[in-house]
Amino acid sequence: MKKGITVALFHTLILFVYLIYPNRGVSQSAEDSLYLRYQKRVEHKLLQVPHHTDSLIAASRSLIESSQSREEASLIAGIIFNRFTSSTVMGDESIAIAIAKEYFLTSQLDWNGQGGIPLLKLFVEFNEKSLIGLEAPPFNLFTLSGEALSLHSIEGRYTLLLFVDPQCEACHRELPKVIERLNHFSHLNVSLCVINSSKDSVGMAHYYNIIKEKVAPTQKFTLLYNPYGGNDLQREYNLLSTPKLYLLDSKKKIIGRNLQESSLGQLLTAIEQKEEESIRFCEEFVPTYLSLFDFNQEESFQRAFEPLFIKSSSNGGELFNPLFIHLFLTLAHSPHEELKETAYKLAQHYIIEKKELWHYPSFTQELLPKLLRKIEQNRVGAQYQQVKLLDSKKRVNKITFKRKRYHFIYFFNPQCAICKPFTFELRRIYKELKRERVEIVAIYSGANHLELLHYQKEEQLPWRVLYYPNEEKSPLIELYQIEELPMGYLVNSRGEIVAKGINSVELQRLIK
Repeated sequence: MKKGITVALFHTLILFVYLIYPNRGVSQSAEDSLYLRYQKRVEHKLLQVPHHTDSLIAASRSLIESSQSREEASLIAGIIFNRFTSSTVMGDESIAIAIAKEYFLTSQLDWNGQGGIPLLKLFVEFNEKSLIGLEAPPFNLFTLSGEALSLHSIEGRYTLLLFVDPQCEACHRELPKVIERLNHFSHLNVSLCVINSSKDSVGMAHYYNIIKEKVAPTQKFTLLYNPYGGNDLQREYNLLSTPKLYLLDSKKKIIGRNLQESSLGQLLTAIEQKEEESIRFCEEFVPTYLSLFDFNQEESFQRAFEPLFIKSSSNGGELFNPLFIHLFLTLAHSPHEELKETAYKLAQHYIIEKKELWHYPSFTQELLPKLLRKIEQNRVGAQYQQVKLLDSKKRVNKITFKRKRYHFIYFFNPQCAICKPFTFELRRIYKELKRERVEIVAIYSGANHLELLHYQKEEQLPWRVLYYPNEEKSPLIELYQIEELPMGYLVNSRGEIVAKGINSVELQRLIK
């Protein structure tokens, strides 16, 4: 495997030692019964501690500082350092670095590892700024077209940094695997950023072609390099070799480092499972929670949502997006007008005005605008939206509002249990409505034309029955609030919605 090693000669020589001698906590002379006895003691103590960085650092300090001599403390500290640098658990190197900086680099204890203090300093220097939980070191690089781009300008719920070198054979093999893995998790909104760790852009076009050929249409990606050199990427991101993978969260904090394609898949699977748990929680929590408030009262809005926002947006904000998506959708799809208006207000305050906290473009850029527009277009006072409809003889019918004092337009479906008695009530007051210059228009909401023909033949309704001609792409559900049927709109001669969702009694009262 060809490595993309890009450090100064001295560091390269140190690296040679670093790669040959992975066990660098203690000297080989310590590999005796004393060393093994202390190693067992360390293992026994640390295995009793929860595998959490702060807890393990505290336990390590306790082991070191309970030693009877400097020699014993140095030996234990070396064993601990070696244990966590060779650990297969991602993030354990944070513990090793804490021990090195606190005890060995301050000369509080004696370092006996392979390569001496220069190697230890190199290990710390090349790892301390890219540890799990830290904000990724910022950079300002360039696209192949010459556009300057910073780390924080890369949009996405997550950002995957893949450092490569055009001369690195392993990089060419790893990139297609990484892309395939990301395609599988495209719903997580991970932005791929491929970064040339050298200043030479020759060969980067090859990476671009690989990405364009294999990446999913919805997958966002960027190629970056520094044509001027002089950056600190090698040191800050531990680029002693390539490829190197880092996964960042929405705030550009490191949640995965030194990843392989397989370990990236495991991490993304864990994230996916965590998000699914959040969604299940929201599905159970939201309906019950909303039922506690009367949104006809103005103060209910603040009392209901501000505490949820404060709590869900803190501590990483992992629950904020799914929680407020479910709140909005539950309210927006409610048949009650006050809840739809609450959804509209919620979207303004907690989604649109806080766009920097949102990481689901399929929701914020696609679904949300459609639903907000639907609420706006269906408000009392809004213009009734007309679409091309056909009658039973397949003639185009347009409702001319100015010809009548009112039009009562109701959406129905023969499968709807309430629609039949509703139609019966309209029949009962039909003559009265005609005298008051109210025209009834029924619109079939379904997609089965044969069902409609059978219904018309059976019912013989005295008013127009219309339907949308293209059964597969009907816009009715997107234009009108017909989640629950029957849904009636009372429209005046100016085409304005006067009332909606009303029954026959309310209709009689309004037209008088």
